[in-house]
Amino acid sequence: MTTLPPTPPSSTRSRSCARHPRESRHGAEQSREEDFRIAAVDAAVAAATVEIPDEIVTGRAGERWERMERQLAQQGMDPNVFLQMQGKRATS
Repeated sequence: MTTLPPTPPSSTRSRSCARHPRESRHGAEQSREEDFRIAAVDAAVAAATVEIPDEIVTGRAGERWERMERQLAQQGMDPNVFLQMQGKRATS
């Protein structure tokens, strides 16, 4: 199993100001509630670990390498030469 590391909290959002005082109070309350929900989800995500079966990780890595091989071929480069330049070698 592969365990993914926690992700950083969501980025700060910008808000537009309401024009009417009543709208401003209502908007501020909604904004606080939204901020609370976002913070709660961010905290849950930061504390969570996700286990991914090795078969899925291996399959996805294979798909990405196949895509890379096609891109290299389109550029006229041998994938094995690319790996040698990176100090790597192909694995089965």
